[in-house]
Amino acid sequence: MTQKEKVLKCLLEGQVLDDYSGLSIGVGAIRSRVSELISEGHPIKKGWRKNIINNRNNIRTYFIEKEKKNAQ
Repeated sequence: MTQKEKVLKCLLEGQVLDDYSGLSIGVGAIRSRVSELISEGHPIKKGWRKNIINNRNNIRTYFIEKEKKNAQ
């Protein structure tokens, strides 16, 4: 399985990825893999979370939103 496939699999499973979680799945350049997936048309969203180590710098996150079903 390629790094890009690993990232896509995790995102489709509902995981929120960042540089640190990317390393835990064996992907060192998660930004590049996400960029490739976005250019292929995958609906990957970007967000931010606080860095719990220094509480100042934000960390970029990547995720795929689940489709919301219309209530009928």
